[in-house]
Amino acid sequence: GDLCALLALPDAAAEIEEAIACDRVGLRARLAAHDALSLSGDRGDDDAHRSSTLFNLMRGGVLPADLAVEREAFAGWLARRDRVVAARCATEIASWPERIDLAGLAEAAADADDAQLERLAGSYLPLSFSRRHGDPSRPWNRFAIRLFDEAGRPVSAWQGNWRDIFQNWEALALSFPSALPAMIANFLDATTADGYNPYRVTSEGIDWEVPEDGPWSHFGYWGDHQIVYLTRLLEQAEIHHPGWIAARLARRAHACADVPYRIRPYAELLRDPAHGVAFDRAAQAASEARVRELGADGRLLPGADGLPHLMSMGEKLLLPALAKLSNLVPGAGIWLNTQRPEWNDANNALVGWGCSLVTAFQLRRHLAFLRGVVADSGPIPVCAATAEFAEAVLAALPLCHGAGDPAQRRAAMDALGAAGEAHRARIYARDLGGETTMPVERIRTLLQAAMQAIDATLAAARRPDGLLDSYVVIRVEADGVAIRRLEPMLEGQVAALASGWLQPAEAADLWRALRSSALWDEGRRTFLLYPDRQVAPFLRRNRIDAARARAVPLLARLLASGDRSIVVADGSDVRFSADIANARELAARLDTVQAGGDRNAVLALWEEVFSHGSYLGRSTTMFGFEGLGSVYWHMVSKLHLALAEAAAATTGDAGARAVLAAATATVRSGLGPAKGPAEFGAFPWDPYSHTPAGRGAQQPGMTGQVKEEIIARRLRLGVAVRGGCIAFHPERLRQGDVLAANGELLWVDLDGRERRLPVPAGALALTICQVPVILRRDASACRITRRDGGSEIVAGVTLPQPLSQAVLHRSGEIACIELLPRA
Repeated sequence: GDLCALLALPDAAAEIEEAIACDRVGLRARLAAHDALSLSGDRGDDDAHRSSTLFNLMRGGVLPADLAVEREAFAGWLARRDRVVAARCATEIASWPERIDLAGLAEAAADADDAQLERLAGSYLPLSFSRRHGDPSRPWNRFAIRLFDEAGRPVSAWQGNWRDIFQNWEALALSFPSALPAMIANFLDATTADGYNPYRVTSEGIDWEVPEDGPWSHFGYWGDHQIVYLTRLLEQAEIHHPGWIAARLARRAHACADVPYRIRPYAELLRDPAHGVAFDRAAQAASEARVRELGADGRLLPGADGLPHLMSMGEKLLLPALAKLSNLVPGAGIWLNTQRPEWNDANNALVGWGCSLVTAFQLRRHLAFLRGVVADSGPIPVCAATAEFAEAVLAALPLCHGAGDPAQRRAAMDALGAAGEAHRARIYARDLGGETTMPVERIRTLLQAAMQAIDATLAAARRPDGLLDSYVVIRVEADGVAIRRLEPMLEGQVAALASGWLQPAEAADLWRALRSSALWDEGRRTFLLYPDRQVAPFLRRNRIDAARARAVPLLARLLASGDRSIVVADGSDVRFSADIANARELAARLDTVQAGGDRNAVLALWEEVFSHGSYLGRSTTMFGFEGLGSVYWHMVSKLHLALAEAAAATTGDAGARAVLAAATATVRSGLGPAKGPAEFGAFPWDPYSHTPAGRGAQQPGMTGQVKEEIIARRLRLGVAVRGGCIAFHPERLRQGDVLAANGELLWVDLDGRERRLPVPAGALALTICQVPVILRRDASACRITRRDGGSEIVAGVTLPQPLSQAVLHRSGEIACIELLPRA
């Protein structure tokens, strides 16, 4: 009724047109702030980049161009997060400016000499629009997009599930590197003291799944991508803010999530690793009570004073790595025993006896990065429990070098599992111990030993076809641990290429093997997530050789008596009863028929017939989403980025670099922007989730693919940051990247004004942190135009650190950068 009345007004049409125009201007301003606007010779690439940036903002959130924080908004947020800290710091906060940028907020909080205020201010992000998950059809997804408060004033609020938000923040950070410290703080503060993370993280704190949430309720630690997301954010921080991490390692300014999940003792994990997590209802009730008293900080691990226990950044970085190492199975990877899939739902059935080599590859990159940043640090403050955990893991790591020996594999798994169990027991009992320090030499020894152990496992992942394993299935026996290899998967090849473990020539060889494998789909000029195959019908699979069945006395007796509870005679065939779903149900029935010594023989026959130990989940039987014959575009984009980064990092082997660069171009040529609408089956410049066999692209927009594409485009156009300096690589530009005729870039400056920049033929234009840059293929120098009208010429194509930092931190000093052609 109100809408009809509004539309009936005489000037309704004009008001609607005005509102649309205003919204269009606002959208352009937000896109411009995040460097979405460009002008090149490849209009499809420009459109795809703008689309990727838009969807990245919808997933990760929108930051204000000046990173300004409203003092009153921060004070209100602080009161919701921690009422005690808000009350005792109210006078201090009232003395701050009404508007303060993000770096100034952190400095002001540090000057207040209150560690809890420093922690909270250090994690504050003035994000808006971000939400938890984009698919409301899933009943377990609760999400909201809050743009205004009750009085109609804009608010900063963000929500995300763990698998989404941190990956999208990496792309946001390219345009807002000043936000990286707060992004990393949110990541670290949301990890637990036993080294895991909750399901959701929001501006209002963390939350997790509770078994009573409804019929779709699940719970369990989400360990997926934990290491790789953290590593990539840390790497971005190191290249944009050299030395910042090393300077923060010893500073106790981070909290721990207090998730009421309890990973079961190691012996229980061995009995049933698919149900390895218990829900602690008493801990949940205690957390709820603390929230009522304190605010959202009540969901964090409390210290002696009732406020969150504080740890150093160094300790927070070590804990997830130690947790992963305590689940290392030599030659197999990281054991998946926390009731959640490691990557996505396509592989959810691997939880239990599955091990992830993908995570092992990611962990290797993380350990190498940590080894570099701790090199020049001093002793790291840690609690006694963490120090003892580290020493126990270090003592067990030498056992991991016998990756191919089942007995030694079991010995290493037992020793590492015992270390993890002992640490968890202390954390769950709130026995962190007193504060101590770990000498940097001891940390480096730990990291080096861990890398050597991981390297031995990665070496064992090499396949005869030249690919590498992604996941394997283990079988724990009294005298050892056996490994069953699974089919090749694209994910493992991506992780290997991104790990830094391969030498350039090895990476080139892996590409050649991948390109000639069953993962390549010639018709779509891209890669499948898994090799396609025909799924045998149930009646063809459910068939036991009659002679073998009758050789088991129990089965012979049941067949003779006509008892159909376990097996059924079907003509010349013998089948398992169709109403038995899995080995667990079969075991229960064997108990009812007094199987005795034949029990294990029947269970082994079941596994031989159905191979449930190799069942992955929907990727084994479904045909949509991440199923059979499907292209999963996010993983293809991960491959695209991994190849691009490997090519960019290769300097001494020109042949390998050429192979990797050509491989990058091949993968890019199979992505949507390189295809027409009819071939792609959708708008090719927009991101899509997947393309099933025989159909067009499905599920548009809200996919993590956009993050990889934003980063890969910067690499492709030759823009990089190293040691706090912006460096250009014009040799990476193709002829098709530059304009064939003069053009004009429409962009928005840091003051929000729409501007026009002439771009000559033979050049292209983009923005870096909202500063326009004109690129040329034959550049040898840079002209820097300042906002006050002055200019200077910089020899070479790397900007000095002061100029680079002025751009990266959005100081407003630099008006334009132009790469100049060779004289």
